[in-house]
Formats: sequence, structure tokens, C-alpha cells
Amino acid sequence: GALGKKLLESKKPETPKTLKETRPVVKKNKKQVKLQTPKRKGGKYYDIKEGVMKYKELRPREIENNPSILNKYTNYYVSEKYDGWQAVWNGKDKFTTNTGKRTFKPPKEWSKLLPQGISIAGELIIKGKQATDVASLTTKKGEWDKVRFMAFDIPGMKNENFSYRTNELKRIVNEQCRSIPTCPMIYVEQKIYKSGNDIYKKWKSILESSGEGLVLTDPDSKYKPMKRSNDRVKLKGREDTEAVVEGFNVTDGKLKSIILKLKNNKTFNLGIGFSNDERKTYKKLFKIGQYVKFSYRSLSTDGKPKESRFIGKRHKADLL
Repeated sequence: GALGKKLLESKKPETPKTLKETRPVVKKNKKQVKLQTPKRKGGKYYDIKEGVMKYKELRPREIENNPSILNKYTNYYVSEKYDGWQAVWNGKDKFTTNTGKRTFKPPKEWSKLLPQGISIAGELIIKGKQATDVASLTTKKGEWDKVRFMAFDIPGMKNENFSYRTNELKRIVNEQCRSIPTCPMIYVEQKIYKSGNDIYKKWKSILESSGEGLVLTDPDSKYKPMKRSNDRVKLKGREDTEAVVEGFNVTDGKLKSIILKLKNNKTFNLGIGFSNDERKTYKKLFKIGQYVKFSYRSLSTDGKPKESRFIGKRHKADLL
């Protein structure tokens, strides 16, 4: 009868509701209380006054002589190092350099394209130009239409490991730029290589395409402001060349720098890489008109070497 029909209906299994349809609830004192998803440790805001995470630097010459050094980084994330200015987006309206001393305030139309409420660390670059040209962004003539922000990390989530942070960053960038064809923010791709030799090949291919180098990051590392360790290392490229000694800059009888003339007739001061003894006895070691060898990272827009370092005097047997 009607009672039997009612009992049969009560025994029908309930169709489970998906998470998208509703969140599970529990009853407490006759009131419904939503079960909240546990929050990850750390927020997304970051105070630049805490400083940024530092890079330990691998020596290119050592890697060239012994590529197997890179075997210890086979479990690391590998990404390209860009030639720009390290900066942190404050999640509102401006970028601050890693020193905290300089800010870049983009036009409102530009800043609206970036996510609000999230501090993101990365590199400001101007396509086809060098890092020194980024300084123009502090003026009204800054070429913001050509600027790209290479998003690398979320410093506000410093209690999370890098693997989590980079995946969260990728999600944020994809979500933010989904409907913006000219989105100025680009996620820096991370990849784990199977061998040190593969990392070496990647490094060489980037240098051959005029790139700056690699960044290697431990997937389990936390964001550690102002600390330099093996958690994050960079491997850049350097070139070797030679120039003619034109003169000397001396302070208190010791060599401060050598004035060198390049093949393009540009002159510059070389002051890094000399030992204390070499600085004291520079008159005996170096002569006007003599060639010296040095390494450098890249050439500036005016044709002068950047981050140059003394290697040694030119010998007759040297073929450069």
C-alpha cells in the first residue's frame, strides 16, 4: 500500500553531489557551518623591505672545464636567466627593485593588466634592449608598451617550497592572461633535466642565442630573503678577449685599474681580478702598449664590456 511504497522510496540511494555543486556541511547547534579548505601557509603580499632571495653564482670557466659539476643539479628546476632588472610587483600599482631603492610606476592601463593583491618577483625586460635601458622606465618617456615582466616567484608564500610556488604562479599568470592577448606578464618556464649534460646543453644553446644564462632552483627550497645558498644558483656566460694597455689609475701607490683600449677604439677601466701583489708591482708587470686578456659578460649599448675581470697578460704563444 502507500506505507510500503514510502518505505521503498526511503531506501533509494542518494545521488552524491559534486564538490562544484556544494561544499560539505556539518550541523552544530542546529546551525549549518561550512567546512573550510585548509589554507596554505603564508600569504601573497610581500614587504620588499625584507629583501629578495639571492643567487649563488657558478663559475662558467669551471663548468666549461668540468660539465659534470652540473650533475648535482639534475633534480633542480632549470629556467632561463633574463637580462633585465630584478623587481617585485607590489600587487597594486608599482615595481620595486631588489635593493628597495628604486621604483617603477607603470601607466594605469599597464598595471591593470597585472594581478591585484599578489606580490610577484621577476625581471623587467625591454625586448631587444639591455638591462641598463630599463632605467628609462623611471621617466615619463619609458617604453612601457615594449616592457615584459618575466614572473619568477611569489615571495609572499615564503613558507611554501618552490615547487608549490612556481605551480601556483603558473596558474595565476594563465588565469590573469587568458583573455589578454598582449598580456605583459610572462611565466618563466621551469623544467627538470635528467642529467648534468642536458643542463649543460641547455646552457650552451641559450648562450648561442645571445641569452644570459640559466637559473637552477631546488624544488624543496623555501623563499629565503637576503640569503645566498645552493637553493638557487645562476650560471651565466662569459666571453674572453684582449685589449691594449693605455694607462693606469693609481691610488696611494697601488693599482686601482688599468685603462684599456679595445679593437673598436673604445676605452674602459679594468679594475677587477688583480691580486694584491699585482696591484703593488703593476709597473713591472704591465707596460703601455702591451696586451692583456680579460673576460666579460656582455657588451653595453656603447660597445664597452660589462662585468669585466682580468685573466692575465698576453703571451706570444697565445692565439686569440
